[in-house]
Amino acid sequence: MALIFLENIDQLRLGLYVKIKGSWFSHPFSVSSFKIKTAKELEILRGLTRVKLYYDPTRSDPDPNAIAADTTSDEKTSMMAMEDSEAASLENQKEDLRTEGSDPEPVEESLAETKEKAASLQKQRSQIFQEQMTHLKKVESTYSKVLKDSETIFNNLIASRPESIKAAKQVVSGMVDVFRHQSVSMTLMEVLGRNGLGWGLSTHSLNVSIMSLLIGHELGMSKEDLQLLGLGALFHDLGERLVPMKVKFMEGGMKMQSDSSLHQLHPEKGCEWLEKFAGFPPEALSIILQHHERLNGTGYPQGLRQEDIGLPAQIVMVADEYDEMCNAPRQADRRTPHQALGLLFRAFMGTDSHKFSEEVVQALIRVLTVYPPGTFVQLSDESMGVVTSINQKNPTHPLIMLYTPQELNNEATIIDLAKNEHLKIGKVLRPNELPSKVHEKLSRRHVAIFLHASEEIAQPVPA
Repeated sequence: MALIFLENIDQLRLGLYVKIKGSWFSHPFSVSSFKIKTAKELEILRGLTRVKLYYDPTRSDPDPNAIAADTTSDEKTSMMAMEDSEAASLENQKEDLRTEGSDPEPVEESLAETKEKAASLQKQRSQIFQEQMTHLKKVESTYSKVLKDSETIFNNLIASRPESIKAAKQVVSGMVDVFRHQSVSMTLMEVLGRNGLGWGLSTHSLNVSIMSLLIGHELGMSKEDLQLLGLGALFHDLGERLVPMKVKFMEGGMKMQSDSSLHQLHPEKGCEWLEKFAGFPPEALSIILQHHERLNGTGYPQGLRQEDIGLPAQIVMVADEYDEMCNAPRQADRRTPHQALGLLFRAFMGTDSHKFSEEVVQALIRVLTVYPPGTFVQLSDESMGVVTSINQKNPTHPLIMLYTPQELNNEATIIDLAKNEHLKIGKVLRPNELPSKVHEKLSRRHVAIFLHASEEIAQPVPA
């Protein structure tokens, strides 16, 4: 059904699904379509003057004050309203994903007062956006530094420099210390492909180390065990740098890969190299050697079964598989984070069952939730976006970057579902379900998730 113009402000009530037609700064809400759920929202809507209001009866809760017997009057009112709505129906359909500017005459306030209020609201929204961007830039800067440190560590390790082990322990210790904070977040990083080994090994190794630490913490591992887990995960693919490499040209540019015929040697090669360094923990060596084993005995290099594979190695093999699915070399082979979790979960019900620990997979799902960073979603107001950050204290209400075709001054719309009670995730979208323009704007070339302590960010709250 088309939206119906709200002729009388007295028709506003709790449970009514409304759409606000007006400029971006003509109202204080973060979205233009939602169901009225609080008295405060109702009060604000009744005070708006430079907007037009429409409502959708099919999405609204039943009116408890409606008189069922007066059907003739209802039909007449509906017909009159539909005449207004038909003229605007095509325009309404075009506005499912955006807010269109309009300029109705002010009713209760002067033009000067309206401009002053709009300017104040514009300043508030711009400040909120800048605070969010500042926070994300800090996180991205930290991630970039950790990634750069990891690459230096790998290079020094291959050059047989003992200080590389100490540096690696410090990197892992820093990540483990994050769990001391009451509020921990995971934020999606944009990792651009680059030539050489960096993208192929350092980023993947860091991803797997972070994912492994998340799982280990969820399973209640001690700080000491987490340190060993993170170290083994960080170096799990070190052996790939020790077998002959081939240059492969792909969509994202040139990539270095180990020779496929020798690839299965890399767990043993990595362990042999690290054994030369005095004090490297044998527990971490065991993780590196076993991370390609499978619980049903189909893995390598030793074909071990579940009872012979340590829990840390079982954790790393799941984290490794998850990242490989999300960041497959070929774009066509990549899975969204949501799809990757689904494939790991469904493995227990198909022929691939018992390759991975069910306990470990379920722990990964709990920490990433069903909406891991990088997941495309459609919200309850039909807008589309991508999950950019999850706060572990409220994992089902992540931070969403919305698709907005006409962003003001190129400022993206980022909303926190935990602080927008009238919005929720309606469904998860596959990449092929997104319009091409939406996919181009929201998609990232590679998925990397960084763990960090949350910082409070101001959010737009209707005054």
